[in-house]
Amino acid sequence: MPRKFHASCFSQSFCNDRTRHHAKQLSPPGIPLEYRPDIDGLRAIAVLAVVGFHAFPGRLPGGFIGVDVFFVISGYLISRIILQKLHEGRFSFLDFYAHRIRRIFPALIVVLAFSGAVGWFFLLPHEYQQLGKHMLAGAGFVENFVLFWEAGYFDVVSELKPLMHLWSLSIEEQFYLLHPLILWGAWRLRANIPAVLLVLLLFSFGYNVFGITGNPERVFFFPQSRFWELWAGALLAYLDLFHRKRLLRTRGKSGFLLHHSFLSLSGSLLILASIFILHRELYFPGWWAPLPVMGAFLLILAGPKGWVNKNLLSQKPVVFIGLISYPLYLWHWTLLSFSRILIEVGEMWTFIQMARVVIILCSIFLAWLTWRYLERPIRFGRKTKTRMALLIGGMITLLGMGFLIEKQEGFKTRVDENLARIVRAYKEWEYPGKMRTGKLDGISYHLLSSTRHATTLFIGDSNMEQYYSRVEELILADPENTNSAIFKTGPGCFPIMEMTYDKGFQHCNTLAADALQLARDLPQVESVVIAALWHQYLKTGLYTTKNIAPGTPDYQNALQQLSNYLKALVAIKKKVWVILTIPTGEKLSPAYMAERSPKNFPRVFRTRKQESGIERKSLDYDRIHADLARIAHEAGATVIDPAKFLCNEKRCEALDENGAPMYRDEEHLRPSFVRRRAVFIDPALR
Repeated sequence: MPRKFHASCFSQSFCNDRTRHHAKQLSPPGIPLEYRPDIDGLRAIAVLAVVGFHAFPGRLPGGFIGVDVFFVISGYLISRIILQKLHEGRFSFLDFYAHRIRRIFPALIVVLAFSGAVGWFFLLPHEYQQLGKHMLAGAGFVENFVLFWEAGYFDVVSELKPLMHLWSLSIEEQFYLLHPLILWGAWRLRANIPAVLLVLLLFSFGYNVFGITGNPERVFFFPQSRFWELWAGALLAYLDLFHRKRLLRTRGKSGFLLHHSFLSLSGSLLILASIFILHRELYFPGWWAPLPVMGAFLLILAGPKGWVNKNLLSQKPVVFIGLISYPLYLWHWTLLSFSRILIEVGEMWTFIQMARVVIILCSIFLAWLTWRYLERPIRFGRKTKTRMALLIGGMITLLGMGFLIEKQEGFKTRVDENLARIVRAYKEWEYPGKMRTGKLDGISYHLLSSTRHATTLFIGDSNMEQYYSRVEELILADPENTNSAIFKTGPGCFPIMEMTYDKGFQHCNTLAADALQLARDLPQVESVVIAALWHQYLKTGLYTTKNIAPGTPDYQNALQQLSNYLKALVAIKKKVWVILTIPTGEKLSPAYMAERSPKNFPRVFRTRKQESGIERKSLDYDRIHADLARIAHEAGATVIDPAKFLCNEKRCEALDENGAPMYRDEEHLRPSFVRRRAVFIDPALR
């Protein structure tokens, strides 16, 4: 019978020669790929950690490290298969990717299709549009990049993204576009494979640790800072496959330190410590990720005879969870997220904490159904071209569906015209619009020029950025009588000096100082306007490392810092305005006016405009505004209170006289409303 030719070889004789070459160098020359139930048990620990973290984050604060454990397992198992087949001279890229498709596509297709169907009935147009984008990204295995580009101050919280968890699957599949080629090339070139893997691992780990403080979102989501975890598993696969007997002999000579039970217990302790000690506020992965990665590494290295591996991880109930871990990972978050969306916010979400156990049990049941009747038959059944074509065709279909949903703006005709009019206002935003970027002595800013040399400098957070639409309107309508405008702002930035910020808001650290420097160095700046979500910073220390609250030393210090800042601006002959916080509240948001009632399926949406708006007396920051007004007047600044323009004596409405939303969310005005009605900022520009 003629020998089969494989895609990894230019000729069969070349492969045979190379196999014999490596067989001479390897001692012993490989071992069979035996099934290890303890690795499925480790999969179970990983997936249960992630599920527990998503369902009860307060109980398992570091459960997210289950993903890192998965990376090590995946790198180990797949590399072991590739290396074994390279050693035997029968590795084929075509076979490898066909195996990946049979492994990954069935469950993913079902969950993506389920999400698209549920979204059609239960998501508002803007929500369904975003889901379509994530369907497209999930089916194309680029969800990690989409989440990175979405990460920001105004981004929808992750709990409202049913396909958010596909970021880890995307990184894994991106790894398997590169990794087989590296192993194949190193094998053909007779390179030292462990050395190659170690160098790649160190480069990836270095990118992780040196980039984590500067851009934590990039390091978390980008593959180059995550691949080291999979390469750790790949390195272990090589050592375990070709040097296992040598490792066993070393353990015997070295005594207890390399004994399989000691390795097993050590790995378990590292993973448990990671689950209960780490939390989401840390810079992760960074220097923390080696804890769970090393834990998984040691548990796999310990082998099936390790005490934890044998007595805990190899037990049938644990192995069962490991076998369904992939579909369980896919189902659990999607169900939790849709539940969160349907029940929405407020006191009802407290109730669903009790129901989360039921949701997780449903996830386990659906995972078992998916594994038993779809994943296992396709993965281990007859490998026909028809099945492969159906899997590829199904994924391409979902790619097209995601693209269509996103491009059709979530099929907004699914809801009535009145509701569509309201939800269009939700998340509407224009800043920075038509402004161009300027820079002075390394300080960047946004600039919109009129025909006047005189300039107004705007400083603050997104509550300042919301007024950009009015500034643009004045400059375009009457450039000869309107100042040019410079915006030095940052989302989440409390505009005072000497303030330190949480992870994700490091851009705020120098903002106030940089803005003051611009005011000093740009002689055309005649006026300065400062605005912020004052009551949040001065009640909770929002996004800062301070525990600010009225009556505390930090509160008094913040007010003093603001007073000094205003006096410094007045001292350099600037006209200064301080804009107080606009009225805020959940019932002002367009999202509140669009209510879901799943019990009325399939017509689940209704409008509750009559319940919108808030009582003026419900605003709970009178003391803070009084303190701000006092220090502003003492410094020589002018105070603007938007509530005088947005509210009557009793109420602050959410809709204007034409029934259109005034707000984009509960804390920001809508750009189209600002453009027409925020006349209270006009004096600062004229």
